[in-house]
Amino acid sequence: MGFEQVAVEAVSYALERSVAFAVVFAVAGAAWFLSKKWLSSHVGSLWFLLPLVVLAVPIERWIPNPWTGTNPIESAAISVLPKAMETALVNPATEGFLDFSGWKASKPVPLDLALEIQPAATAPQAGAPMALPPWQTLVLLAWCLALGVYLLRLVRNQRVIPNLLAESTQLTAGKLPLDLVDLAKLAGVNRTVAIVESPEFESPSLWTGALPKSLQQGGRRTPVIILPEGLASRLSPRELQWVLLHELAHLARRDHHTELVQRILGAAFFFHPLVWLTNRIARGYREMACDDAALARCEVGDHKRCARALFEVVAHASALAETPRAQTHRTTHAMASL
Repeated sequence: MGFEQVAVEAVSYALERSVAFAVVFAVAGAAWFLSKKWLSSHVGSLWFLLPLVVLAVPIERWIPNPWTGTNPIESAAISVLPKAMETALVNPATEGFLDFSGWKASKPVPLDLALEIQPAATAPQAGAPMALPPWQTLVLLAWCLALGVYLLRLVRNQRVIPNLLAESTQLTAGKLPLDLVDLAKLAGVNRTVAIVESPEFESPSLWTGALPKSLQQGGRRTPVIILPEGLASRLSPRELQWVLLHELAHLARRDHHTELVQRILGAAFFFHPLVWLTNRIARGYREMACDDAALARCEVGDHKRCARALFEVVAHASALAETPRAQTHRTTHAMASL
């Protein structure tokens, strides 16, 4: 299979997945709009991950088609697409409602027949214009270039953050007004967790990637909760407990794995605006789910302190953002959550 054929197959698959994602997103979005009053933050954080699964796995092909004639999902998809794509999208012979075979190259001509009808090769004339490659090839090359840039940025941040953590200050048990081991067990985390303060972060973050040797324990990777410099001393013990429970909830839910998958899919389908919107909604629900999980593990009388802790974190981040150091380089919470 040549590169041009690979380009045709890749572009066809990307178009198919993009349309399928848009249809599933529309259905999931409508269901969410009708039930959002009763939808918990934990369910909402998972609800909008379903359309993202469609980007990688054609799960809609496993759903039986109950319509023998016109499929309303087909009709909805076709109504928003150009007329020229109708015959390419729908193929009654297939079970799936999306079929991009019309975009692919025609079937190859048998070799013996091709030898009979193929004209003799002639040398190109001088000054003749060079034929451009198929548009699918150009699209694939542009996509590979953009994807490479996104992935390089992701890898770069994975290597930069450990270097920043090497300059951080670890908060040991004697420097904290609470027992981190008991707090981790309360959050459902049965792993050793370290806490550090760093001037490079504006908001609390969770890091589960590579660590400098100063933070490694027994050669194993230890999850690290990163606090902005000065935040621990600014908060009361109850307020600090809520902040740490929030980050531990991320770890218990394994949100760092979900975030990594979201970033990879977002990089692969960077051209799709609904993918950006879905990732943003899913991240918002994920933060609310961790807020709710932290509140559920606090005493009822501490809920006002938890709300105050949120305002203190925002105020502290705003103060740090105005410092001269913040104008040079500052990492983000979303990247550190990886």
